[in-house]
Amino acid sequence: MGFLIFVAVFLSIYFGAHYFLYRRVADGFSLSGSALDYARAFFIFASLAFIFDIFLRRQIFIHPVAWFGAVWVGTMSISFTVMVLKLPFDFLLPGRKKELTVSALILIAVVTGYSLYNDSRPPIVKELRIDMQNLPGELSGFTVVQLSDLQISRLDDVQRLESLVEIVNEQKPDLIVITGDILDEPVGKLSEFVNPFKKLSATHGVIAVPGNHEHYAEMDNFIKFARQTGITILNNQSTTVAGEIVIIGLDDPTGKSYDDAREILEPLLADGGKEKPVIFLSHRPYYFEQAAGLGVGLQLAGHTHCGQLPPFDLLVRFYYKYSHGLHQNGSSYIYTTCGSGSWGPPMRFSSRSEIVKIVLE
Repeated sequence: MGFLIFVAVFLSIYFGAHYFLYRRVADGFSLSGSALDYARAFFIFASLAFIFDIFLRRQIFIHPVAWFGAVWVGTMSISFTVMVLKLPFDFLLPGRKKELTVSALILIAVVTGYSLYNDSRPPIVKELRIDMQNLPGELSGFTVVQLSDLQISRLDDVQRLESLVEIVNEQKPDLIVITGDILDEPVGKLSEFVNPFKKLSATHGVIAVPGNHEHYAEMDNFIKFARQTGITILNNQSTTVAGEIVIIGLDDPTGKSYDDAREILEPLLADGGKEKPVIFLSHRPYYFEQAAGLGVGLQLAGHTHCGQLPPFDLLVRFYYKYSHGLHQNGSSYIYTTCGSGSWGPPMRFSSRSEIVKIVLE
């Protein structure tokens, strides 16, 4: 029932946004007759391309349709934002609707083109130096590379993933962590992406936690993928690396079996973690106050993508207290990455995919 309600709400908003755009274009150009019919047909086709791919991808995958549907959703998001911002000008300048509509479409085209280009660029390497409490002097300089939200699907390019792996390995990390959403589809359909992940190289291996998309694609797929690639999964578990650094991994709220993160954190910290440096991995940037109160030195998260496109790049800043970047609470830190890939539309506007290099001191 919950899923059906979600689908109903999503489709209502999705098709409602399309109708709004259709009306703004039709009214802006005063379309009638066959021109109006063509506009209506385009918006119907464009809206259904994404829906067709989402609901039928497991049975049939048509790459051009999937790519167009994904790009169209991004374009629609940008268009909706621009057309909403245009409304006051329509009210103030009622005799200039056509000129305003042309200007809006030009702006949409520019932002869309830039977003496609921006997402196609290699990820940047963002380096952070963290003053880590309880870190032994001999481990100063310990390097952690964080990846997140790769969202691997059949729309992705294997060569691009191989390039990302090369950049990661060039950092010579002591540890690689992936804070969820590695996969966006069942692993059986992503076999070509297994070998690049096998090439990830770090002194103490690769550790990952589940994201919401691991649950959507089914956890068995995630576990199978981890076994094939040598990734260690921490799901409400902890491990110790380099003999001193405690790594705690929490399940995503989509599949969580706890009401309060402290139910998981406190027992794991009590088992030797309170006297050691602790890195806490969670897919979403939740629980920071709880973790800081328990003495966790560093929390790493993702999930937000920094919104990727307008208006979501603004909305996530209102919804998430730690939507992106480094934040401090006493001697504890949280870093929320904007992600190493993109979900859905292969587009980014106000952020860029990143690999996070963290040097502990």
